[in-house]
Amino acid sequence: MKPQVTLNRDASYARIPFQMRHLLAMTTAVFCTISAPIAAVYGHGLPIDLIVIDDTQLSPFSNNEGIPLFGAGELVDTGGLISSSTPGIGVTNAANGLATDTELFLEVTTGLVYWDGSVVTPTTAELSVFAPNFQSTYRVDSSSSRQTGMRWGTYTGARFWEEDGLFTLRPSLAGTGVYGFGIRITSPSYRGTEEFLLPFVYGNFAPDTQTLGFNALRNAMIRPLAGDFDGNGELNAEDIDLLVQALAIGTPDTSFDLNRDNIVDIEDHRYWVESIKSTYIGDANLDGEFNSSDLIQVFQLAEYEDLIPENSTWTTGDWTGDFEFDSTDFIAAFQGGGYEIGSRSIAASVPEPNLSTLALLFGFGVLRSGSVLRLTISRTP
Repeated sequence: MKPQVTLNRDASYARIPFQMRHLLAMTTAVFCTISAPIAAVYGHGLPIDLIVIDDTQLSPFSNNEGIPLFGAGELVDTGGLISSSTPGIGVTNAANGLATDTELFLEVTTGLVYWDGSVVTPTTAELSVFAPNFQSTYRVDSSSSRQTGMRWGTYTGARFWEEDGLFTLRPSLAGTGVYGFGIRITSPSYRGTEEFLLPFVYGNFAPDTQTLGFNALRNAMIRPLAGDFDGNGELNAEDIDLLVQALAIGTPDTSFDLNRDNIVDIEDHRYWVESIKSTYIGDANLDGEFNSSDLIQVFQLAEYEDLIPENSTWTTGDWTGDFEFDSTDFIAAFQGGGYEIGSRSIAASVPEPNLSTLALLFGFGVLRSGSVLRLTISRTP
């Protein structure tokens, strides 16, 4: 039996350009079912439920394990054009809800992944993402990288607000199964959400089978350890040295954009140290603390102002990413306020010390005697 396609002609329909309405009427299933309704599990019209948990962060209302699942769309073949709408990308106005007139944007974070009913496998298919106003389009295939800038809508201040885009799948002979890719919701006024899997079911699959497909795609989307640039499963000095090299050449590789501000710069260096490795500038041995053992290490390696250009790394004292070990590295380290206060997780429970409270008189009489350096750090009572 052919699926019944219905169109919800709400107020937003009147804003659709006339020339697009016939396409929408033919192809868009606001939520249609082929066998058991996905709506019973996820529900069309359920928004992404974004709330504001502080002044700068958009965050999912419910936090699923692993990569959160956004709802599911149903891809339907309506005379050779395979298409779907989403279950609604929108927000819930919680206690600290978004400000009225907040602009929201859709960001694609991954390429297209495909589950054929049993395994995740490569696909030559392409999903096109049309914004609600049809004025911008993303094309997502298996080789796609991050795509940004699609305006999804303006939050009206309503308690529940959502917008539906249009999604089409090519070619018409695409295999049945579950397709999906990663998305984020961003805004000029707030930090973006974490990544979601946006899946689409194409074919006759029971709800339990659909769930298997969703989980398979979520597993396929799991990223390598953030900041592990050498791929060994650890966060070590080689990783931050690779980041410094990437900064030096002005890399376009977005895997180095750790704080996801669309720029690879020295702030990603700081983010690697403080947020990913969870330590301090100056922790030369990367044991999670900045203390005298780090200073002993870097001075034993004797690269402090050694007149050899650009020969220093993180472990030998370059903590500012300029390939040199000099006074600027000490300034950055002690400004970070982590000297001898333990690990960052412990320090988070006590007031953060600064240079005055540490009384680090880093009149660091660096005494040269050939290659011998001596650093004196005094602490006042």
